[in-house]
Amino acid sequence: MDVARSQRSSGVRSQHQPAISSGENEVDNVLSESLLTPLAGEFGTHIDRIPPKRSTVLGMAIVPMTSGEEERTIADVYGRNPPEAALVDERLNALEREVGRLKREERSSLENALRHHPLLTVASPHVRAMIREEDYDAPSAARRLARYWRQRESLFGSRAFSTDIFTQPDFDDYMCHYNRCLRSMHDLELDGEMRYMAREYVSIVNRVKIEAMDKLIDEAPEKDREALMEARRVNPEVAQSDEHKILFLKCEDLVEASAAVRMMKYWEMKKLLFGPDKLGKEITLADVETSVFESDVIVHSLLVPDTDEAGRCVFWVNGKELAREGWTADGVVS
Repeated sequence: MDVARSQRSSGVRSQHQPAISSGENEVDNVLSESLLTPLAGEFGTHIDRIPPKRSTVLGMAIVPMTSGEEERTIADVYGRNPPEAALVDERLNALEREVGRLKREERSSLENALRHHPLLTVASPHVRAMIREEDYDAPSAARRLARYWRQRESLFGSRAFSTDIFTQPDFDDYMCHYNRCLRSMHDLELDGEMRYMAREYVSIVNRVKIEAMDKLIDEAPEKDREALMEARRVNPEVAQSDEHKILFLKCEDLVEASAAVRMMKYWEMKKLLFGPDKLGKEITLADVETSVFESDVIVHSLLVPDTDEAGRCVFWVNGKELAREGWTADGVVS
């Protein structure tokens, strides 16, 4: 499948539908925060980034990672954020919890701002400066932030929440906020309203990204999506499920072009390794050549001695053993 690189740059859309285009030169990457609430219905963001020219080594483009990508890579490898990012995350968590403990009338303006601009605590220079103070105190910071928005609303009314007065979030801000929302959805220490906004944001982003990913797959050459289409016919409960698609999107930082390619390659490789009869069934050790595995293997993962047709290593995972050791599906994919 000839899918060009995903491009990200800042911009604002007034339409609720994601802007998707595909072809030989570009594939738009969408991270929309529109429709979070009726109050935010007119606000959406379409991110494109055109990578600069870069040198190549052995035919492969060397792309410097952003600070956000470095943080996510460290978290994937070591299971925790680097110290500075961990401190910022911890302080943001504390700030959100303290906001939830304020009286309703005290925090109403701040909640209004969050409904209009869900990335307020992540992308706002005001909040960033606040949480980096040496004498940072979460309860005091929550009161200051709430007081700031009360005074702002009293001066400007509804104009206080206009989109043009906010710093435009970048791609790393969106990823940071999305991952924070995933955690906040189930954080019982957070106020119910904050958990609700987190669930709404995740739900909207997932829906927009899945729609964009499905569109790219539908437009892909028949040969590239043949195995996936066959899997959807015989095993729609898995291959067509949103949960299955989200795993590939999370693998690719929600870049739908990369996720679409990864998903099609996954089913193509499964068909190649195990045959078309296994597309609708769960693969177990009994389906693997005995020359590769012993039948009594109980470890959670193995590096298969042979490679696939592209010369890549094959990593085998025992889901039941991983679950027994406390691994989650997201952790395995990461």
